[in-house]
Amino acid sequence: MKCFNVKSKMLAFVFFFALTGLANANPDPKKEDLKEVRAQIIELIEKPDFSQVDLDQEESTLHFMINKDNELVVLYVDTKNDYVDSYLKSRLNYKKLEDTHVKGRFAMKITLKNGSI
Repeated sequence: MKCFNVKSKMLAFVFFFALTGLANANPDPKKEDLKEVRAQIIELIEKPDFSQVDLDQEESTLHFMINKDNELVVLYVDTKNDYVDSYLKSRLNYKKLEDTHVKGRFAMKITLKNGSI
């Protein structure tokens, strides 16, 4: 009986440390890494042309994730303008990012101005 008690305590101890290790396996990305991702997103957007619609400036929140293949996957764009929504999705969805160590889901505010970001 004493042997069973020791084994159960040992198993609980190992289980606790295994769960703690898994919880810390994916730490929050560094600010520098997110700045790098933002710079790559801005480069992919290029210069937006809103001459087709009556729009001078639009602030949107881009909700996206970066998958295991370093591809940017647009989940949705929080905007009131359908043209901006489709523009961002067509420019960014499944575009490969260069050497980023960031994985997971993110939201980023982007202000688009006619001809610049």
